[in-house]
Amino acid sequence: MRTVVWWMLMGFVSAASAADLSRSLGTYAVLGFESVDVRAGVHVASGDVAANRGTVTLGPGARVDGTVAASTVQLARTARVGGLFCDLVEGRVDATCGNVATPVVTATLPLVQVVAGSDAVAVPARAATAPLLPGAYADVTVGAGARLYLAGGHYAVRSLRVRTAGRLLCLAPCAIAVREQVRIGRRARLAAGSPADGRLLRIDVETGGPTAAFKAAPGARVAATVYAPNGSVVLGAGGKFTGAFVGRTMVIRSGAQLVVASGF
Repeated sequence: MRTVVWWMLMGFVSAASAADLSRSLGTYAVLGFESVDVRAGVHVASGDVAANRGTVTLGPGARVDGTVAASTVQLARTARVGGLFCDLVEGRVDATCGNVATPVVTATLPLVQVVAGSDAVAVPARAATAPLLPGAYADVTVGAGARLYLAGGHYAVRSLRVRTAGRLLCLAPCAIAVREQVRIGRRARLAAGSPADGRLLRIDVETGGPTAAFKAAPGARVAATVYAPNGSVVLGAGGKFTGAFVGRTMVIRSGAQLVVASGF
């Protein structure tokens, strides 16, 4: 017989059991190996959120319609979740966790090693390109308001930067391996497919260290499966993100919206 744990968060009652906790990476919109910081007003409309061996923090007004799982969950009073699994919950004495075993996701995840090319790609501001063929490149930069089209296939690059209101669009399913950082500017867009589908664009980032491996600025729109096992992933305030986002640490800034469409 399975044990059912009931709790009340912000005026509604949910039920959780060990059978409801997914161990499959494909169900998670957000996974941090060490920590996940979901800030005020963020809405994860589908998919689960987990820290594999650490802490998930949910700020004021944050909402996760799926489940949240971690060793420790820190809940603001006005945070809302569809299901909660942890060893310890802080900040809410009225919240009770279902049991969790760590690591939450048990899949063996790959290393990321990237051999970039020597030729840089730079698209000037408010310009557009013919489709770039798959291959190895150095730094790839899309200027403000510009468009870079990728023909589809596998790409290896040293770094990737899409400046304000720029767009990087894959015309067919794409996989982009990045040795250093990814930077997506304000109101910039990164996507594949029409409509955009996070399962059609995979971005793997090798770098670690103190700076973010993948960082999207406020208002960015990203439809991709992002995997940065050695670094942090930062999703900008007020942005719209469709796909799956996995990093050593995860930060989702205020007012961002997420929908799962996992390519894992």
